[in-house]
Amino acid sequence: MGKGKKKKELEDCYYCGDKSHSEEHCIPRCLFDHSKPYIPVKVPGCEKHNQGFSIHDEYFCHLMHLKMNSAEIGSEPTERIFRAAKRKSTVGYKVLEQSFQTTITTTSGIILPNVTAIKADISRINIVFDKITRGLHFHHFGERTEDTHIFKFLGDKLYNETLIPFTTRVVLQARNVEYRFIKRPFSNTTFWYYWLYEDIFVTMLISKNELEDGKPKSES
Repeated sequence: MGKGKKKKELEDCYYCGDKSHSEEHCIPRCLFDHSKPYIPVKVPGCEKHNQGFSIHDEYFCHLMHLKMNSAEIGSEPTERIFRAAKRKSTVGYKVLEQSFQTTITTTSGIILPNVTAIKADISRINIVFDKITRGLHFHHFGERTEDTHIFKFLGDKLYNETLIPFTTRVVLQARNVEYRFIKRPFSNTTFWYYWLYEDIFVTMLISKNELEDGKPKSES
């Protein structure tokens, strides 16, 4: 597929350029409190890059909800997630089934023994952020990025720790789901910042023509 597929060509999938099957939610709906109004960002997607992401979206949402408490997320999505987790056939049940006891050392050096945690599947989380970032780029700039850009994850607490403790945190400020982006001057590379409840995630879509041997070119 050629590069530069425009947003107005709704018959083209935002990810691969094949014929669109339906509209895809850039940010998974399961992250939002459905009892409150929100404005979803949708892009055209083929069947593979719409329905094909749903199982990974669900997995990611369960991890995020297990990290937080209902004051941070809202009672409606929390109750919805835990109702689903009770059914053995669901992703949530399988996530909970993998929980184990471990010792966690916090960033401030405090040791927490006998914490219930779960091992995060980083590859699946990368899939979710890849599709979110490419979808939002398409939404804002009207172009596909599969052929022209490389996705990079830059950092967050969840990835650095890998283990996700089921601990209750002190809520300083309740957050919903927000994102911002910065486009590098004179470039087609963008940095994306996501606020999902209390966590901050940072990703990048770097243009392939700005790479040398697979690494970003040196800044002048």
